[in-house]
Parts: sequence; C-alpha cells; structure tokens
Amino acid sequence: MKKYIEDYRAVDYKIYFQDQLLFVFDETNYLVFSKGTIKNAQGDLVLQYRRTFFGSRIRILFQKLEDQVVFKKERMQLKLFLENEKKELSIKSHFKVLGNFEGDVFVNDIIFGSIIRKYENRKSVYHFYFTEDDPHLIYYCLVLFSIKYYHYIDEVP
Repeated sequence: MKKYIEDYRAVDYKIYFQDQLLFVFDETNYLVFSKGTIKNAQGDLVLQYRRTFFGSRIRILFQKLEDQVVFKKERMQLKLFLENEKKELSIKSHFKVLGNFEGDVFVNDIIFGSIIRKYENRKSVYHFYFTEDDPHLIYYCLVLFSIKYYHYIDEVP
C-alpha cells in the first residue's frame, strides 16, 4: 500500500497530527455500559456516546461535528457512517503475537490507510498511514479508531 501521509498518531488517549493535538477521548465504565467523550484541542465537547456491555451497540448522546455520524454494527464489525457524504468507514484489525496491533482502514470498502502500534517510552503509540491527504475523512477515521479500540490504547505487553 502506498503510504501517503503518516504524521498522525495516538498516545495517552490523545490524537495528534504532527505535534498538534486534534482531540482527546475518554471513556468511563459503569456496570452494564460505558460512556465516552471526545473533546477538541480547545476542550470543547464534540461527541458523547454510550456503549452497551461488550460494545455491541453505540448510541450517540451528543454530537457537534461537521458531519452527522451514526455507528452501526454489521457482520460483527463496528462501522461509522457519515450521513452527509454517504460514506462508510471501518477498521479491520490484525492482532499479532504479544498484543501487537495492526489494522487497515476502509472507506466504502476501499483501503484508505493502515494502523501500526509501536511501543515508545513504555507506552503504546499508534501510527496511522493514509493513502490520501484528506484531513476531513482522516479525522472521522481517527474518531472511529478511538471509540472502537479505546481499551487497547494504553496497554503494554
């Protein structure tokens, strides 16, 4: 796959482009559900959701994004739909030995990028490689990653 742009990364529940913070995400677990938030670099809430036990369903509680998003589970896979643009985003993961993580990002079932987890300073750092320089679409791919793989972000083998 052609690696077009690779300056996006996730570390400590924060998503960066180069060294510029894009957004911060967090999730609080309760007995049978969890509640998550995404805040922009200024600390403003842009998305709040509720996830049922085992992540089987995600319900949007609040969103202040450029495009309206909907999360759906299809064939055991969580997908993000951009309603304004009629785009479907998904991530197919490839868990490797010792907890290493790799994945591919798809837009309308066409590969759009890849994700590789590396360990730097005893922390998981996810590096994103995209085939197109489309910051708008990349942003939503990063939102999907944050929600789908929240619990893997800070694990160290």
